[in-house]
Amino acid sequence: MDNHNQYEKNKEILAHIVEAVRRVIITGQSPKDLPPFLANNEDFNRILSDLEGICRFSLDLANGKLEPELKVKGKLAGSLKSLQANLRHLTWQTQRIAAGDYNQEIEFIGDFSTALNTLVKKLEEDRIALEKHAGELSMYKQNALKLMMDVQMARDDLEKANAQIQSQLEEIHNLHMLLREQAIRDQLTGLFNRRYLMETLERELARAQRGNYPVSLIMVDLDHFKSINDTYGNRVGDIVLQSLGKMLLIKTRLDDIPCRYGGEEIVIVFPNVNAEVTAQRAESLRHAFEELSINNAGLTIYATFSAGVASYPEHATDIESLLQKADQALKSAKNAGRNRVNIYKNP
Repeated sequence: MDNHNQYEKNKEILAHIVEAVRRVIITGQSPKDLPPFLANNEDFNRILSDLEGICRFSLDLANGKLEPELKVKGKLAGSLKSLQANLRHLTWQTQRIAAGDYNQEIEFIGDFSTALNTLVKKLEEDRIALEKHAGELSMYKQNALKLMMDVQMARDDLEKANAQIQSQLEEIHNLHMLLREQAIRDQLTGLFNRRYLMETLERELARAQRGNYPVSLIMVDLDHFKSINDTYGNRVGDIVLQSLGKMLLIKTRLDDIPCRYGGEEIVIVFPNVNAEVTAQRAESLRHAFEELSINNAGLTIYATFSAGVASYPEHATDIESLLQKADQALKSAKNAGRNRVNIYKNP
């Protein structure tokens, strides 16, 4: 019976020892809950401490940490230390190879050594091949640089040529616009000329016919203009005409088209405006010009104008008839005493 009890007790002790060793191997740390008879056993604690150190050292090696020092003695510890030394030397050789030293040869890691030595030999062969073609690569590089410079110079020349062409096109466009302005503007008054008036009326009447809306005219004529020329001279007469033209350019809207019809006669086209509204605008322009003082060499002149209004399609349906009706309304205004606006009335 005593032998059986002793056997069970030894079996329990062995189980604690096995569990403690297993936990060290698995966790890398000695268990803290050892039975008192093991916790107080110095030889057993030293064995666990050595085993813990070996586990920790092995884990460091597996993670690539080659600096830790293993103070445990014995064959297993010696093998691990030897492996650490070989890995340190292998690391140094690898660094030398990375720096271009292809004379390194590894002999202590079996198949890995053979594979690595083959790789180093291949790197050495590639280095020799690269050096052999270094001259060709340098020549290719110089040719490429020269070609890039030629391309850049050609690109710069092309950009300069494009800039010059663009500048010339802008100059041509500006000249074209200037010539067009000169072709359609009256030089004295700055208003559109008679040719532009006829082109505008043809265009606007065609639009009005399609859009079914009115187009009205104001025909303006300076009052007593011949008397102004006879009294003050043609130069002053030109100044009066210029003042009238400038005033009309300022007072008319963007859609209105003031034109010099001939001599001191001016025609203003009002698209999409009926005769009554056009007469109101004519009256406003007449009043503004009546109050305008024209100064020249200390001389102050006041002038007036008469105006006749006609409208498409109320009074006429073609250009010539519309101008005639506006002229008849103008003559009626002059006959009624001048400095007034008159709307043409159908018989």
